[in-house]
Amino acid sequence: AAMRLYPYVPEPHSANIIGIDPGTDSLGLSVITFDVRNLDILYTQAQTFVGSKLDAFNKWDEMTHHARFTRINALKQAIFSCLLHYKPLQIVSEAPFFNPSRPGAYLALVEICSSIRQAVYEYDPWRSLYMVEPSILKKTIGAKGGDGKEAIKNAVIAKRDELKILNNSELEWFDDHSIDAIGAAYCRMLGLRNSIFHQEL
Repeated sequence: AAMRLYPYVPEPHSANIIGIDPGTDSLGLSVITFDVRNLDILYTQAQTFVGSKLDAFNKWDEMTHHARFTRINALKQAIFSCLLHYKPLQIVSEAPFFNPSRPGAYLALVEICSSIRQAVYEYDPWRSLYMVEPSILKKTIGAKGGDGKEAIKNAVIAKRDELKILNNSELEWFDDHSIDAIGAAYCRMLGLRNSIFHQEL
Protein backbone atom coordinates (compact mmCIF):
# COMPACT_ATOMS: atom_id res chain seq x y z
CA ALA A 1 0.00 0.00 0.00
CA ALA A 2 2.85 2.39 0.75
CA MET A 3 4.41 4.10 -2.24
CA ARG A 4 7.46 2.45 -3.72
CA LEU A 5 9.53 3.68 -6.63
CA TYR A 6 11.60 1.18 -8.54
CA PRO A 7 15.15 2.42 -9.12
CA TYR A 8 14.92 4.08 -12.49
CA VAL A 9 17.91 4.96 -14.67
CA PRO A 10 16.84 6.09 -18.14
CA GLU A 11 18.19 3.72 -20.76
CA PRO A 12 19.54 5.10 -24.05
CA HIS A 13 16.73 5.81 -26.50
CA SER A 14 14.01 5.02 -23.92
CA ALA A 15 10.87 6.83 -22.78
CA ASN A 16 8.00 6.12 -20.39
CA ILE A 17 4.22 6.02 -20.53
CA ILE A 18 2.36 6.21 -17.23
CA GLY A 19 -1.08 4.60 -17.04
CA ILE A 20 -3.52 5.28 -14.20
CA ASP A 21 -6.62 3.47 -12.96
CA PRO A 22 -8.35 6.20 -10.91
CA GLY A 23 -9.92 5.55 -7.54
CA THR A 24 -10.45 7.61 -4.41
CA ASP A 25 -9.40 4.78 -2.11
CA SER A 26 -7.15 2.56 -4.23
CA LEU A 27 -5.44 3.84 -7.36
CA GLY A 28 -3.43 1.79 -9.84
CA LEU A 29 -0.36 3.21 -11.57
CA SER A 30 1.77 1.53 -14.22
CA VAL A 31 4.89 2.52 -16.14
CA ILE A 32 5.69 1.16 -19.59
CA THR A 33 9.29 1.84 -20.63
CA PHE A 34 9.82 1.56 -24.39
CA ASP A 35 12.48 2.05 -27.04
CA VAL A 36 11.73 5.24 -28.97
CA ARG A 37 13.47 3.90 -32.09
CA ASN A 38 11.11 0.98 -32.72
CA LEU A 39 8.44 1.40 -29.96
CA ASP A 40 9.24 -2.03 -28.52
CA ILE A 41 8.44 -2.38 -24.82
CA LEU A 42 11.53 -2.78 -22.64
CA TYR A 43 9.66 -3.50 -19.40
CA THR A 44 6.46 -2.72 -17.51
CA GLN A 45 5.83 -2.18 -13.82
CA ALA A 46 2.71 -1.50 -11.78
CA GLN A 47 1.57 -0.89 -8.25
CA THR A 48 -1.54 0.11 -6.33
CA PHE A 49 -1.64 3.05 -3.94
CA VAL A 50 -4.05 3.11 -0.99
CA GLY A 51 -4.65 6.75 -0.15
CA SER A 52 -5.28 6.28 3.56
CA LYS A 53 -2.00 4.38 3.97
CA LEU A 54 0.27 6.85 2.21
CA ASP A 55 2.62 9.02 4.25
CA ALA A 56 0.95 12.10 2.76
CA PHE A 57 -2.40 11.17 4.32
CA ASN A 58 -2.89 13.86 6.98
CA LYS A 59 -5.16 13.08 9.93
CA TRP A 60 -5.61 16.78 10.63
CA ASP A 61 -6.83 17.35 7.07
CA GLU A 62 -9.22 14.44 7.52
CA MET A 63 -10.77 16.13 10.55
CA THR A 64 -11.29 19.37 8.60
CA HIS A 65 -11.94 18.24 5.02
CA HIS A 66 -13.16 14.64 5.48
CA ALA A 67 -11.60 11.36 4.49
CA ARG A 68 -12.21 11.34 0.73
CA PHE A 69 -10.59 14.71 0.14
CA THR A 70 -7.62 13.70 2.28
CA ARG A 71 -7.16 10.39 0.43
CA ILE A 72 -7.37 12.14 -2.94
CA ASN A 73 -4.85 14.73 -1.85
CA ALA A 74 -2.43 12.00 -0.72
CA LEU A 75 -2.91 10.14 -4.01
CA LYS A 76 -2.28 13.34 -5.96
CA GLN A 77 1.04 13.79 -4.17
CA ALA A 78 1.97 10.16 -4.88
CA ILE A 79 1.20 10.62 -8.58
CA PHE A 80 3.24 13.83 -8.69
CA SER A 81 6.19 12.02 -7.10
CA CYS A 82 5.94 9.27 -9.74
CA LEU A 83 5.83 11.85 -12.53
CA LEU A 84 8.99 13.49 -11.22
CA HIS A 85 10.68 10.10 -10.81
CA TYR A 86 9.79 8.50 -14.15
CA LYS A 87 9.53 11.67 -16.29
CA PRO A 88 6.95 10.16 -18.66
CA LEU A 89 6.58 11.15 -22.28
CA GLN A 90 2.83 10.54 -22.04
CA ILE A 91 0.30 10.06 -19.23
CA VAL A 92 -3.05 8.33 -19.62
CA SER A 93 -5.91 7.65 -17.24
CA GLU A 94 -9.03 5.57 -17.55
CA ALA A 95 -11.97 7.97 -17.86
CA PRO A 96 -14.77 8.10 -15.27
CA PHE A 97 -17.59 5.68 -15.96
CA PHE A 98 -21.18 6.47 -14.99
CA ASN A 99 -22.95 3.51 -13.43
CA PRO A 100 -26.71 4.22 -13.06
CA SER A 101 -26.87 1.87 -10.07
CA ARG A 102 -24.13 3.83 -8.29
CA PRO A 103 -24.53 7.47 -9.36
CA GLY A 104 -22.59 8.79 -6.36
CA ALA A 105 -19.46 6.96 -7.46
CA TYR A 106 -19.24 9.06 -10.62
CA LEU A 107 -18.69 12.28 -8.67
CA ALA A 108 -15.87 10.64 -6.72
CA LEU A 109 -14.20 9.51 -9.96
CA VAL A 110 -14.51 13.00 -11.43
CA GLU A 111 -12.82 14.39 -8.32
CA ILE A 112 -9.85 12.02 -8.48
CA CYS A 113 -9.47 12.55 -12.25
CA SER A 114 -9.43 16.30 -11.67
CA SER A 115 -6.65 15.82 -9.11
CA ILE A 116 -4.71 13.63 -11.54
CA ARG A 117 -4.95 16.40 -14.12
CA GLN A 118 -3.71 18.93 -11.56
CA ALA A 119 -0.73 16.69 -10.76
CA VAL A 120 0.10 16.44 -14.47
CA TYR A 121 -0.19 20.22 -14.86
CA GLU A 122 2.09 20.83 -11.88
CA TYR A 123 4.59 18.36 -13.33
CA ASP A 124 4.55 19.94 -16.79
CA PRO A 125 1.89 22.46 -17.96
CA TRP A 126 2.69 21.51 -21.57
CA ARG A 127 2.03 17.81 -20.98
CA SER A 128 -1.42 16.42 -21.84
CA LEU A 129 -3.41 13.94 -19.80
CA TYR A 130 -4.96 11.41 -22.16
CA MET A 131 -8.26 9.85 -21.13
CA VAL A 132 -9.51 6.49 -22.40
CA GLU A 133 -13.06 5.26 -22.00
CA PRO A 134 -13.33 1.85 -20.27
CA SER A 135 -15.13 0.33 -23.25
CA ILE A 136 -12.44 1.57 -25.66
CA LEU A 137 -9.70 0.29 -23.36
CA LYS A 138 -11.21 -3.20 -23.28
CA LYS A 139 -11.66 -3.31 -27.04
CA THR A 140 -8.16 -1.99 -27.75
CA ILE A 141 -6.30 -4.47 -25.55
CA GLY A 142 -8.44 -7.36 -26.81
CA ALA A 143 -10.38 -8.13 -23.63
CA LYS A 144 -12.92 -10.88 -24.23
CA GLY A 145 -15.57 -12.72 -22.27
CA GLY A 146 -17.90 -9.94 -21.21
CA ASP A 147 -17.36 -6.77 -19.28
CA GLY A 148 -15.87 -8.21 -16.12
CA LYS A 149 -12.50 -7.28 -14.68
CA GLU A 150 -11.36 -10.83 -15.31
CA ALA A 151 -11.51 -10.18 -19.07
CA ILE A 152 -9.01 -7.31 -18.77
CA LYS A 153 -6.74 -9.36 -16.55
CA ASN A 154 -6.77 -12.25 -19.02
CA ALA A 155 -5.95 -9.87 -21.89
CA VAL A 156 -2.99 -8.42 -19.97
CA ILE A 157 -1.75 -11.89 -19.00
CA ALA A 158 -1.95 -12.96 -22.65
CA LYS A 159 0.46 -10.11 -23.48
CA ARG A 160 2.90 -10.77 -20.65
CA ASP A 161 5.76 -11.63 -23.03
CA GLU A 162 5.41 -8.36 -24.92
CA LEU A 163 4.85 -6.29 -21.77
CA LYS A 164 7.91 -7.74 -19.99
CA ILE A 165 6.33 -7.07 -16.60
CA LEU A 166 8.64 -6.79 -13.62
CA ASN A 167 7.78 -9.51 -11.09
CA ASN A 168 6.17 -11.31 -14.04
CA SER A 169 5.76 -14.48 -11.99
CA GLU A 170 3.40 -12.57 -9.69
CA LEU A 171 1.20 -11.19 -12.48
CA GLU A 172 -1.70 -13.50 -11.68
CA TRP A 173 -1.77 -11.99 -8.18
CA PHE A 174 -1.86 -8.35 -9.30
CA ASP A 175 -5.02 -6.60 -8.12
CA ASP A 176 -7.57 -5.08 -10.51
CA HIS A 177 -6.20 -1.54 -10.08
CA SER A 178 -2.68 -2.47 -11.20
CA ILE A 179 -4.04 -4.57 -14.06
CA ASP A 180 -6.30 -1.75 -15.30
CA ALA A 181 -3.41 0.72 -15.07
CA ILE A 182 -1.29 -1.59 -17.24
CA GLY A 183 -4.20 -1.84 -19.68
CA ALA A 184 -4.48 1.96 -19.88
CA ALA A 185 -0.76 2.43 -20.52
CA TYR A 186 -0.73 -0.36 -23.13
CA CYS A 187 -3.75 1.20 -24.84
CA ARG A 188 -1.80 4.48 -25.11
CA MET A 189 1.25 2.56 -26.34
CA LEU A 190 -0.80 1.12 -29.18
CA GLY A 191 -2.18 4.57 -29.97
CA LEU A 192 1.33 5.98 -30.16
CA ARG A 193 2.41 3.19 -32.49
CA ASN A 194 -0.60 3.70 -34.74
CA SER A 195 -0.09 7.47 -34.98
CA ILE A 196 3.60 7.16 -35.83
CA PHE A 197 3.22 4.29 -38.27
CA HIS A 198 0.31 6.09 -39.95
CA GLN A 199 2.50 9.17 -40.44
CA GLU A 200 5.16 7.03 -42.08
CA LEU A 201 2.76 5.62 -44.69
